[in-house]
Amino acid sequence: MTDAALTIRDLRLRSVAVPLKRPLVTRVVTIDKAAFVLIGLETEEGATGRAYLFGYSLAGNACFVPPLRWLADAMKGETVDPETLYPKARKALTLMGHEGIAMMAVSGFDMACWDAYAKAQGKPLVEVLGGKPGKVPAYNSNGLGLIGSEAVADEAQTLIAKGKYTAVKVRLGRETLDDDLTAFRAVRNAIGRISCCRWISTRVLTWMKPFCAARPLMRKTPIGLRSRSATTIWTATPALPATSKRRSRTAKTSTDQKPPPAPSRPRRWIT
Repeated sequence: MTDAALTIRDLRLRSVAVPLKRPLVTRVVTIDKAAFVLIGLETEEGATGRAYLFGYSLAGNACFVPPLRWLADAMKGETVDPETLYPKARKALTLMGHEGIAMMAVSGFDMACWDAYAKAQGKPLVEVLGGKPGKVPAYNSNGLGLIGSEAVADEAQTLIAKGKYTAVKVRLGRETLDDDLTAFRAVRNAIGRISCCRWISTRVLTWMKPFCAARPLMRKTPIGLRSRSATTIWTATPALPATSKRRSRTAKTSTDQKPPPAPSRPRRWIT
């Protein structure tokens, strides 16, 4: 492909459910299949931009189809220019709201646009955005759901060995804080490193302090946080040597934490 303009013809959608080798146990449901809506943005020039949305289940996938079809009709004939199409897509779904499923659908459409845009230039997307391809650290985010502490420790060792990872993602949310701490420490003792911890709980702010003592590796801030009940992903830095002059960072435990200021442009869902 060359750097020629592309014109949107249609969106091709496909709902799939892929069996998981390690079912993910959550407080709500055990996920034994990964459900995705595969998006193909077809253009008149022949290039196809590809993306996907994670629907958690086939029923969840079905929720994405109507807004995506709505976008397909609204964007037909438009030139593939992601910077201008993103606000147009948001406007097209204004009656459905600017969050939740509507914005997830916009996100899938947006990603497909960027993929097609990069293909038209014959470059990786990272180069189109001004960067360079390179290696980045990665952690294994499979498994490690709400299972027993012995099982979670064994699974963590398996995940670390698979692909030579150096960190894993630990999911919390058991019946009690002690249960979570027991599982968390079991993984810590089994592999020596822990990457991420995730809560979907209003108790997250008061739960942070005990987990800081277990020294997880890094911290991720929530996206578009509006209240303390929103999904929060956090981690703390590992303890520094006693001789270090740098102050170690600690997690805030105040229940009066204020949400971050509104972004200058709407934030996109990351899938």
